[in-house]
Amino acid sequence: MSQKQKGAATQRRLKLTSLSRPTDGEWIAAQDLEGVEFKVRPLHYGPFVMALQLATARLMRKYPGDRRAPPDETERLNGELYADHLLIDWRGFDEPYSAEVARKYLVDPDYQALRNEVRFAATVASRPQAEFVEVSSGNSQPASTGN
Repeated sequence: MSQKQKGAATQRRLKLTSLSRPTDGEWIAAQDLEGVEFKVRPLHYGPFVMALQLATARLMRKYPGDRRAPPDETERLNGELYADHLLIDWRGFDEPYSAEVARKYLVDPDYQALRNEVRFAATVASRPQAEFVEVSSGNSQPASTGN
């Protein structure tokens, strides 16, 4: 007789609390910069989302209709938002992190690679790290009726 037939089977269940991501930042390795790591908040960090929405609205008023903001302007704006809301620290560069130094490089059009890496790190920080637990099938709680 198998364990399942004996009533001792286990099921793998998603741990609901593992879907929450910290907003106080986490270290993420750079995608294309060897030895570099960024401490970033996730893209869904509330103050970043709000600032991005306000900045987008300003650009839409400034460039109405089908007009688009120049790429340098949007990238500078993205750099400001990343510096102000997402990037907390870095390691692996020849210059130590400070908010002023980070902003200087993130708003510079020539540092697209840095903005891309910070955006990548914040994207990774936004992904849930699903954890699973083993639950005996005999100990399952009945499904909620929604009441």
